Formats: sequence, C-alpha cells, structure tokens
Amino acid sequence: MELNQLIDFIKKIINVKLTVLGGTVITPLSIFIFLGVFALLFICSRLFIRLVAKKILDRLSIEKGLHFSIIRVIKYSLLILSLLFSLQFIGVSITGIAIMFGFLSVGIGFGLRNITSNFISGIIMLFERPIKVGDRVTVEGFEGIVTDIKIRATTVQTLGERTIIIPNSYFIESHVLNWSHLDKRVRVDIMVGVSYSADVDLVEKTLMEIAYKNQYILNVPAPRVLFLNLGDSSLDFKLYAWVSEHTVYYSALSSLHFEIIKKFRELDIEIPFPQRDLHLRSSFESQKALAD
Repeated sequence: MELNQLIDFIKKIINVKLTVLGGTVITPLSIFIFLGVFALLFICSRLFIRLVAKKILDRLSIEKGLHFSIIRVIKYSLLILSLLFSLQFIGVSITGIAIMFGFLSVGIGFGLRNITSNFISGIIMLFERPIKVGDRVTVEGFEGIVTDIKIRATTVQTLGERTIIIPNSYFIESHVLNWSHLDKRVRVDIMVGVSYSADVDLVEKTLMEIAYKNQYILNVPAPRVLFLNLGDSSLDFKLYAWVSEHTVYYSALSSLHFEIIKKFRELDIEIPFPQRDLHLRSSFESQKALAD
C-alpha cells in the first residue's frame, strides 16, 4: 500500500460518521479533538486551582473547611466550563444537547434517583457547609473526622482509624451530631455519686479544684458543679467543664476520671454502688404468722 493510499485510508477511518450530537456529526477525529482540548483545559484548570490555593487562599489564613469548599466549587465550575468549551470547539450545539438531555431527564431521574440525590446533597453541603472537612461527627454510632467531601459521598475516618463512606444525602436528610459546627469548644459532663454521709461542700470544692487544675479544661467558660439528685443510694453531682476542641475530649474525660477517683480516695469521700437488702423468712415462720 502506497503512502497516499495509506493517508486516504486513515482519513476515511477518522472521518467515519459515528452519530449526530446537537446537530453535529461525530467522528473519531472530532472525538480525538474533543479529548485533546478537554485534557488541555483540565490541566490548565488544575494549575489555576493550585495557584489560587497557594497564592491567595493560603495567605488569607481561612479555616480548613472553608478553604476546601472554595477549592471544590472552583474545581467543579472549571470542569463544567471545560466540558462545554470542548463541545463548542468541535461544533456541538449546547442548545441541542440541553434539549436532548431534557427528554432523557425523566428516565435518568428514575434510574439514577439516588445518585442524583447524593449529587444535589453534595452541592448543598459545599455551599451551606453544615458539615465541613475537619469536623468531628457522630453518624449511626460511629464517631470520626470528616476527611473529604465529594459530589456523591463523604469520607469519615473513625477514631479507630477506619474509613466510612457515607452518601451525601444522609447528612441532609438524617440527624447527624456535628461536634464542631458553630463552636469548636466541647463540654465534658461527668456524673459523680457520693454516699449520704459525705460532706457536700467538700465534694463541690474538690470537683472544682480538679477541673481548674486539669490541663485540658478551659477557665472560660468556667467549670460548674451542680447537685442534681437525691438518689436511692447516692447523692448525685454533675461536673460541667469545657475543652478547647473535640480532639482532646476523650483525653480530658479520662484525665478527670482518674483525678476524681484519686482525690476522693485521699479525702475518704465514698462513691457508693447500688445496694439492695434481701430479707428471708422460713416457711415455719410464715405459717406461724398466718396462724396467729
């Protein structure tokens, strides 16, 4: 096969009509051009995002969650613009595509209902930011840190170093405990029961001293001790104290427990356990009582 024949053969192959999209004939050549232009724009958009992140957002010292949301919005916006420009570059009418997808939207909506719901929920999360990267959340008994929010699902790394992939719609439609939503400070609540013979003033004073001396506890808001209940076998107190952020919550909780037990033992403050008195009477005594 001569060179000219080979060239003619290649031209025929790359110009074969595959389909018509938006009033434009789609050929292997147009697909190749579309992919080339889209890849070039995609690389440029990544470089632009990196430039924005390093030169602008990093200098503003904004919080991690907002930084992530801004980058994601810019990323998806540039991705859509790159796709539309690439289609326009090969002559595909955007209006024609919109009409075609309008007819297909009903069928796609029923078939991909969950994916569509998660997609919309992901967009809502990026703009409303009820959940942000770095937030500590509790979801269906699992507690962890949000590490990534994508269009379809959110990644949560549990305290046991396990990764949970949660659909975005769950965060919009269900009850989720966000430890860091409005205020990073977290309150530590500790219930303490003491015997009825204990000095209640000493109990209050001791709990306050333990809280103020603890390395994790904040002085503002100040710790508080409340006398809540006269229980069956104990006088019930609750210690309220605040830590600066969720990452030290369990460390503070454990530290306070250790100090309370240690200090109460030094001061002979008894922490009682539930007790029940069981009275037994013999069968003979029961019959005698009935006869009398």
